[in-house]
Amino acid sequence: MVEFTSHELEIIEVALVQYMKRLESGVFAERERGRIQVILEKIDNLSNDMEKL
Repeated sequence: MVEFTSHELEIIEVALVQYMKRLESGVFAERERGRIQVILEKIDNLSNDMEKL
């Protein structure tokens, strides 16, 4: 399993959000947005877990 620091997770999250905003409309874009949203939720959960430690 790969581990990231909270700073690295923040950088990844910002990059994904920027990418998601640049996606055009269409079926592919909607699927990508859905996948990115799942990843962002996982990052958020990891960040919350790290704060508890």
